[in-house]
Amino acid sequence: MSSLLAGKVAIVTGASSGIGRAIAATFAAEGAEVMVADIVTEPLEGGESVLELISRSGGTASFQKADVGNWDDVDSLISSTVERYGRLDVMVNNAAVFSGTPLLETSVAEWERVMAVNLTGMFLRLQSARCNKC
Repeated sequence: MSSLLAGKVAIVTGASSGIGRAIAATFAAEGAEVMVADIVTEPLEGGESVLELISRSGGTASFQKADVGNWDDVDSLISSTVERYGRLDVMVNNAAVFSGTPLLETSVAEWERVMAVNLTGMFLRLQSARCNKC
């Protein structure tokens, strides 16, 4: 087993499914302690959860529910990760959403949600990580 990330602590947002799930599992396989952050625990495409996948392969991970478009959730995510693991070395801003509707049919609420998660959420995660002096 490689130890490229041994002793490192990583947060991966949007980590319950898809690319985020793969990143979290790979980081854990490389020796990182991973905080899995998402709004759900189960993968959208089905199958075992990322926590089960990581645990079964001998890695270390925890889950925290977090809406990355919400400052309080982001701040809590960063703070609880640092509290639990003593530090934060890697922040993977993977969480994203899309409306799936054509532009001219997209409501203002849909647009604002996409911007809150995809843009403002990334800004909040980076600001919070910096504020927590990880």
